[in-house]
Amino acid sequence: MAERKEKSQMIGDGLRDISVLVLVFYALDTAINGKFEWSSFGVVAVVAIGVFYLGMILEGKDEL
Repeated sequence: MAERKEKSQMIGDGLRDISVLVLVFYALDTAINGKFEWSSFGVVAVVAIGVFYLGMILEGKDEL
């Protein structure tokens, strides 16, 4: 049987997944619409990396 995860671990895992999806779909959406700009992509990338890092920290904690 699988080991039960704490709330913080599940939230951390979700944050990590969401940050990757936001980064990928933002780049795809702006590229398809022809509105891709490196400056806005940089801002989104920095925020996504921050959320990813927060997810890693939360996933390492035993409880929230």
